[in-house]
Amino acid sequence: NRVFQTVMFSCLVLALFLPDAWVLSNLPNNDPLDVMILIILAAFLVEFTVQVIGLWRSYVGSFFFWMDLVGVLSVPLDHSFVVNSLPTSFDNAVVMRAARMAKLGARA
Repeated sequence: NRVFQTVMFSCLVLALFLPDAWVLSNLPNNDPLDVMILIILAAFLVEFTVQVIGLWRSYVGSFFFWMDLVGVLSVPLDHSFVVNSLPTSFDNAVVMRAARMAKLGARA
């Protein structure tokens, strides 16, 4: 379905670039970003679940299964609750950049 593909592609682009754009815009409150991250996460989880249920034999265990799983697990890393819960030794640009690259590779 073209509408579903468009919505999921929009979620992908937002998941990749919205957190960086938020930092660049220097907005004082992260609550709207957190809500958008949760909506994107919910969309990715729905897509992942539908793929697992609908394409059980060909999808589960495949390369795309593992890439989608890594992508879904990397989305919460941009949520402020998760970022604030990380120990300070993990709170650096290298780790966050690696998480974004994992997300990019997983959803590509």
